[in-house]
Amino acid sequence: MPKRSLDRDAQDPNAVESEVGSVCKKVKEMLTRIALRRKAEKGTLQEIPEGPSDRDKSPSDATNNDLTDENQNSVEEGCDEETSCDTDWLETLDIPPLVAEVKEVDPISSSVSQWKQWFKYGTPAKRRRALKYKYEYLEGLGVPKMNSAVIRVLPRQMMSKDRSIATYHAALGKALTALKLAMVTAVNRQTDTAGSDLLQERFDDVACYMIDIMRRNVSARRKLVLCYGGIRQEAKRLLARSEVDSFLFGTRLPEHLRRNGIDVKNIGYQNFGEANYAMPEFNCYFTPQPVRML
Repeated sequence: MPKRSLDRDAQDPNAVESEVGSVCKKVKEMLTRIALRRKAEKGTLQEIPEGPSDRDKSPSDATNNDLTDENQNSVEEGCDEETSCDTDWLETLDIPPLVAEVKEVDPISSSVSQWKQWFKYGTPAKRRRALKYKYEYLEGLGVPKMNSAVIRVLPRQMMSKDRSIATYHAALGKALTALKLAMVTAVNRQTDTAGSDLLQERFDDVACYMIDIMRRNVSARRKLVLCYGGIRQEAKRLLARSEVDSFLFGTRLPEHLRRNGIDVKNIGYQNFGEANYAMPEFNCYFTPQPVRML
């Protein structure tokens, strides 16, 4: 049989359907013969001939030949009426289906297996680049900006360290956005009230873990600044009492500094001047080293 190209099959679906039906007919005929042979071996039938030609037939084989012809006709009629690959008809032949049932793949197990591969070898670069622009931060859950007054007194090494820490916050912030969208989709498709409540509760648990990591991340960034010896003690006390909002030490930090007689542009012993401090973003180019499995 000549090989058919994939393009030809895609352009002529009727030919493919006809070929599949022909194969199903042959399979049904073969399985029917096997079933009849097994019944013959058990004594249900006397003999199942191989299908000799007319000149080889003898009068003594008339009974068996008639029986075979009837079986053959029933096979042909069944194949003409139904050409699908359904295996329900095999139950009438008292034989199990020869084609093993395909086990359905558990989507949860498949996802967990994929996560393990990402943990060990890293997320594919193409996927990381797509995630950088796929989601926006939810209001109030973005990465707090470093205050300009603090930027002036921090050396370059500490600024680099802060950006590295904040990158994790950026990833978690966008993960929360994805989680929120998944929650909306799941709740809208859930018709059972009890199931919907349970689903939302589990999503909230995941969000709780993420937010806890984000809070620890913010605390680590603040401690990085407060432990730096180049900031004046009176300024450190104000920084420690400040609250986090869209800025790491609060939007109103300059106002608090002026109120306490501290120069906003000089809260430390050294002034490194204005720094070009860009907001940290999800690092799509970071390639983690493979995890050493014990």
